[in-house]
Amino acid sequence: YVHRLGHDVWVSSSASLVRDANSRPLHFIFQIQDITERKRAEAAIQTLSLADELTGLYNRRGFMAFCKQHLNTIRRTNKGIVIVYADLDGLKRINDSFGHKEGDRALVKTAELLKETFRTSDVLGRLGGDEFTILAAVDPEGGKERLVNRLLEKFDNYNALKVCPYDLSISIGVAQLDPESNQSMEDLMAVADDAMYENKRSKKNNIWRRQPEPATAVA
Repeated sequence: YVHRLGHDVWVSSSASLVRDANSRPLHFIFQIQDITERKRAEAAIQTLSLADELTGLYNRRGFMAFCKQHLNTIRRTNKGIVIVYADLDGLKRINDSFGHKEGDRALVKTAELLKETFRTSDVLGRLGGDEFTILAAVDPEGGKERLVNRLLEKFDNYNALKVCPYDLSISIGVAQLDPESNQSMEDLMAVADDAMYENKRSKKNNIWRRQPEPATAVA
């Protein structure tokens, strides 16, 4: 129902037919119960089951669910499809040096920078710990490279502000879907994950230094 003030009211309704002694219909009895609060609680539970509580990004379950839905939408466009894996470098070092609360702040800020870099239509998730992943649509020609450069520039600009006693650094792996292949989302994520670890191995594990260019792969 719609309340007279304009907002929706969720109800559970039922109807029973009342008959006389000869089984002839007499009237209906309708029962209508306001269940708006219950629906709000269910929506909150559903949101929590799909979202990472710390960063507000999708958790692994939410990311996979929305990726498979969004992937079909992107396929109908002329855009390329990429999976980006981003791993926050030196989280243990931040935790050990400045405490776990500061480590949580670093994760939250990393999520914010990712959201500032990617479109609202892209799907962003935190798989757990220091690992983030994104499903994004890019231009077929040079879109992947521009996206990575924009992401690294976003982190460089933040670090230049010197708002915390360390630099935020991420290792990045990118996998682009081959439109002729039949790879699953899981396969594409595995390729991006391997590329990210190759990027991490190619640089020193030091969050105070500028990272080298990320590894990329075509699935």
